Amino acid sequence: MKEAVDRLGAIIGLIVTSPIFLVVIIILKIQREDVFFLQERVGLNQKSFRMYKFTTMVKGSERQGTISTSSDRRITFLGKFLRKTNLNEVPQLINVLKGEMSFVGPRPLPKSEVERHYSNRDRTKIYSVKPGITGLGSLEFSDEDERLDKVNDVERYFAEVIMPRKAELETWYVDNWSIFLDVKLFFKTIFKLFSSFLRKLIPGRKR
Repeated sequence: MKEAVDRLGAIIGLIVTSPIFLVVIIILKIQREDVFFLQERVGLNQKSFRMYKFTTMVKGSERQGTISTSSDRRITFLGKFLRKTNLNEVPQLINVLKGEMSFVGPRPLPKSEVERHYSNRDRTKIYSVKPGITGLGSLEFSDEDERLDKVNDVERYFAEVIMPRKAELETWYVDNWSIFLDVKLFFKTIFKLFSSFLRKLIPGRKR
C-alpha cells in the first residue's frame, strides 16, 4: 500500500512541480551546468542507487568532501536559492517513482558516511526500509548547514553530534513505524517547508 501511494504521489508531484523543473533546467542550461547532481546513496537493504538533486555546486565539488555549510563557496548563486527553499530536493520524486525511495523514511546517505558513522547494527536496521525524501532526521536537522556554520570544528561536530542523533532518530522511526507516523511527518514537513520558505524569502519576517 505504501509503495502504491508513494508512486501515485510522485506522479502527481512531478506534474505539479513541472514548471519548477522547466525554469531550473533552462537556467542551468544557460549557465552550462548539469541539470542533475547524481550521487550514489545507500538504500533499501544497503543497496546503492543514484539519487537525483538539482545541481547546486560547481562541477567537481564532491571530490572536496560531502559535508557543506550554508557559506560553502562551492555553492552557486542559483544553488543558494534552491537550497534555501529546499527546491533542490524536488528531483527525488523521480527516485520515488522508480521505487528507490519513499516520501517518508530514513535519509539515504553516501556509503562513506554510513560506514563511518553508523554501526553495523544501526545501518542494518535503518536501511531495512526504503529511504525517504523526509523523515525524523531530516526534520530535526533541516537547518544542518546553518548549524555547521556556527561551529569551529565542522568535521567533529558532524561526527560527534549530528550523526549519532540521526542514527538514534532513524532507528526509532523503523522501530515505531506506522501509517499515522508517516502522515504526521509528511504534513509536518510541508508546514515546516512553507514557514521556512516565507521566513527566508520575505525580508523582516520574524523568525
